Amino acid sequence: FSFPEETILNRYSDCEDKAILFATFGSQVLGLNTVALYYKDAKHINIAIQNNGILPNSSFVFDNKNYIICEPTINGYKLGDNLSGSHMAKIIDW
Repeated sequence: FSFPEETILNRYSDCEDKAILFATFGSQVLGLNTVALYYKDAKHINIAIQNNGILPNSSFVFDNKNYIICEPTINGYKLGDNLSGSHMAKIIDW
């Protein structure tokens, strides 16, 4: 895994590096709670951010908080778009 600063400086980063960078921005810059979603079968990781508003299809509740999935690793994905369903992921609360 790369530190967020390394991801910014590197020309290449994989899903966990981009997910960590996105979570860092979400938590430290915007003050939002974030969790990682690890999809073991797909060997993929993305992020969910706390969402206190309306829950779209790709949202879920964890620890009594609403989260919406964010896919910072695939070009063209919008907020809420997801490679797999959140039910396929292991939630990592950092």
